Amino acid sequence: MVIRIVRPSWSREMEVKTWMKGTAYAMILIKSPARDKGTSFLKKRKEPVLDGYGFYQRRPG
Repeated sequence: MVIRIVRPSWSREMEVKTWMKGTAYAMILIKSPARDKGTSFLKKRKEPVLDGYGFYQRRPG
C-alpha cells in the first residue's frame, strides 16, 4: 500500500505494509523511503494513539 501526503509546499509517498486483527489490533511497517524503512506503529485495543517503534539495522562498512 502507498500512502501519499500532499501539502501546499511539498508532497511525499511512503510504501507501507499493514496487518490488522479486527478493530482491536493493527501494525503498520514502513518499507520506503530508505530513511524511514523499518519504522513501525502498533495499535492495541482502544488506545487512541499509535505507538511508534524504530528498528534500524547496522550496515557493514
